[in-house]
This record gives sequence, C-alpha cells and structure tokens, in this order.
Amino acid sequence: MELLCAIYKILKEESNEEETLARSAIERKLKEKYSDVKTGHKMVRDRLNAICNFEMNLPDDQKTIRYKEGEYIKNKGKKDEKKFLRRRDYYYNNSITDLEYKFLIDSIMNTKIFPPKTAIEFGKKIQRLSGRKQKDYTPYVNESYGETRCISDKDEINVLDNCLKIMKAIEESYFIKFNWNLYDVSNQKVILNSKGERCIKPMKLLLNNGRYYVLCRHLNSEKIYAYSVDLMSGIEKVENINEKKEISINAAGIEIGFKRAEYIHTHPYNMTGELNRYNLSVERNKFSRVVEIFSNEIKIKEEKDNIIDISVMSSVKGMEKFILQNSDIIENISGDSELKKDLKQAIYKLIMLYIHI
Repeated sequence: MELLCAIYKILKEESNEEETLARSAIERKLKEKYSDVKTGHKMVRDRLNAICNFEMNLPDDQKTIRYKEGEYIKNKGKKDEKKFLRRRDYYYNNSITDLEYKFLIDSIMNTKIFPPKTAIEFGKKIQRLSGRKQKDYTPYVNESYGETRCISDKDEINVLDNCLKIMKAIEESYFIKFNWNLYDVSNQKVILNSKGERCIKPMKLLLNNGRYYVLCRHLNSEKIYAYSVDLMSGIEKVENINEKKEISINAAGIEIGFKRAEYIHTHPYNMTGELNRYNLSVERNKFSRVVEIFSNEIKIKEEKDNIIDISVMSSVKGMEKFILQNSDIIENISGDSELKKDLKQAIYKLIMLYIHI
C-alpha cells in the first residue's frame, strides 16, 4: 500500500472533527497497522502537506482532510527557522455525518425489498464509507440481524439490478419483458409463484412506501399500470416491437410535466388511474392520518370545531382504499359515481363476510 493511501485510511478510520490526530499519532498508527509501508517523519509530513495544498482552494466543507491548529511545539529543524511551530491536528472530513450514515443504514436494514444477506452486505458497505464510530452506532449490521420483511426465495430477483435495467429501458425508450411473481403457498410455506410473462414499456421508476414501482403501459395501451420491482424476475429487452396505433397518455400525467411527489400524494397506495377531485369531512383530532397520505396536496375548504372540510385529488382506486382503511375518521364524502359503486361493492362484501360473526 502506498503511504498516501495508508494515511487516508488511518484518518478515515481513526479520526473525526472531535477526535483529531497529531502527525506523531499518525506515524505511530502507521507503524502499528501498516508495517509493510515505508514511512518516516519527513515522508508523513510531506504527504500531509501535499493533501492540504491540493485541496487548498476548496471550500472547507468539501475538503477530504482538514486540520486544526494545536499547541506550539519545539521546532527540530534548521536553526534559522522559528524556534517554535504550531502543531496541526488532522482529521477526516466526512461530507455525510455519522447520523446521516446511520439513517441510510437503518433504511437499508428495514427495507421491504432486500433479503437478509443483501441488506447485510449493503449495510456494511455504508459502514465502510463512514468513520470509525459507525459500527458502534449500527451494531445490528451483521449475521445476527435476522429476517427482513422480504421472504422471496427467488435468487434471480435482485431489486437494484432490476432498477438498473428499468432505468436503461426508460432512458432508451424500449419495451421489456419479465416474469411476474406473486406470493403463494406450497407445502405450508410462503413462496413466490410465477404468474406468467409480461411485456411493458417502462415510463417512471418510483420509490413509494418502501418499495420500488415501475409505472408503465402495455403494448398498444394507454392505461398506466404499476408493478413492484421486487416481484419481477428475468427482465430482458424486447427487440423489433411496433405499436399499431399512436399512444397518448398525457391525461394520466406521466409524460408531460411529471412531478414525482405530487404523483405519490395523489395516487394513495400506488393505485394508478386518472385523477378526480373528492371532498371530505374528517375529524380534526385524526386529521394527521389524512396528512400522512395526501401531504401538501390537501386543500382546506372550511374549519369547524371538530370537523375539517377538505378537498383532495386522487385516483379512484386510491381513494377507495383510503376510505376503507380510514372509515372511522371520515364524516362525509362526495365524489364520482365510480367511487360510490366500488365502495358499495367493497362494503357489501365485508358485510357478507362478517355477518355471521
């Protein structure tokens, strides 16, 4: 290992803004950890000066290695130089804080889309990017972590690889085919079972509620669908495919002026479809639940003592699912006939299911 690289590793692993290292401490640690690296007082000093000079014109927050001026020490150099020099204490400047790295690791370890082995390997990569304390902050990034929510038994499903293939298809505007899998049961175990091949044209890739979804359409269709990327396997490019008609899906808001955050808030639970406006009356003390779903897309119409009248944009299926899951907080709703029809069917099914309990 080259001396400069070894110094970087020492500073990255052993220092931070609060715990700096003097040059003498760096030399000592180099001898302890990298005995095969040729070192010396002058060599270490020259390498540290080279790093600082190279990054001299960068803003402080962009410098890789920074230093603090320490106490004055006796100069053992030439007689005509100053008798005392001010010591520099060096440290590795992480552009991302330990707490921010911890958030990234926690997000990975608690994801719904990675099996345990993948989550552990990914988490350890983030640990290595951070400073020496990160392993203390995230000790659960190891083989004792346990199971994540993903229970896929299909080795060929790699979510990040799938995302890369989908992003390339979006960029180059071509169709892909893949096997669509859904959870099933076999021999009293939960498994993923293939439901056949699908052919789609990917349009957008979204992370929504902990999962990656691809917004897409089928051949010669203007309707938008959403597929969970962690349930797709065997993604391949489809060659020589031609549309039979001109496709226009601007009404779905996917092609022109697409806004990711707005789309997520107006399509609860990632239920696709055209948007409609719905007026709701909700209990004030449970209004937080509405905000969690629709966020800043909510329009306040009227405030009463215990009731808030609001207006939101949503897809029909998204609004149906929201109402069924939050019926205890909704006092009134007005919307289109399709929503009313779907709600009646869903409620009737629930009544028939539980009528004999």
